[in-house]
Amino acid sequence: PQTINSIIDGKIEKWYVSEGQYVKKGDTILYISEIKAEYLDPSLVQNSESQLKSKEYSVKSYMSKVNANDNQIDALINSKKLKSEQAENKLIQSRLKVSSDSVDLIAAEANYNIAKEQFNRIEKLYKEGLKSLTEYESRKLKLQETKAKVIAIENKLMTSKNEVLNATIELESINAEFGDKIAKTEADKFATLSNLYDAEAMVTKLQNQYVNYSIRSGMYYILAPQDGYITKALQYGIGEIVKVGTEIVSIMPSDYELAVEMYVDPVDIPLL
Repeated sequence: PQTINSIIDGKIEKWYVSEGQYVKKGDTILYISEIKAEYLDPSLVQNSESQLKSKEYSVKSYMSKVNANDNQIDALINSKKLKSEQAENKLIQSRLKVSSDSVDLIAAEANYNIAKEQFNRIEKLYKEGLKSLTEYESRKLKLQETKAKVIAIENKLMTSKNEVLNATIELESINAEFGDKIAKTEADKFATLSNLYDAEAMVTKLQNQYVNYSIRSGMYYILAPQDGYITKALQYGIGEIVKVGTEIVSIMPSDYELAVEMYVDPVDIPLL
């Protein structure tokens, strides 16, 4: 005969067999209920499954957020590249404009110097009575016009230089702005990844917990390990507490092999 033991702590609730009864492998011998406080909830397995599914949804949510962060970073990089190229082109155009205005200023100053020399000669000749007042005033007007043109081009050159400065500032501002946005998005992504790893670890823990609860719930019914006869009940009363490893019943297998036990003197061992 062999004994059948309790795999978990529990309380005997119901017997399904009696002594001398024949049972087949897998038949229920008795049912025990839970006595440990952490397993008393009748919905423990269902609640564990719900928690597991909820945490699995959290993992999917975090993964979606990470993908969204990656897409956002790619979009920011592309936008930064486009706006930087636009700002660089504007800076190049501003510099070209400065070069053009500088050339115009040199030409205007040259014209002014020529007009000034011509005016000085006319003024001298006018004072000597060799040139008329009309010619003198005409040359003076020409000198004033060239001087005004020089001033206008100088102002234009100053504006162009300011445009170069503004374009440089704008380019630096774009790089700083998008650098900050990308850094914040990457920080958000890393935070999400940290939450994702925590959620995945929790999923693994809940999966293990759910499997353990499911297996434990199947241990409340003590089953016959093989075909045989219940020879003796080692625990009796309804409501009796049994501990892990407690012998509950004795069963005699119906399909057995006979054996002989014999004793041999040490001196006869070599003969065997």
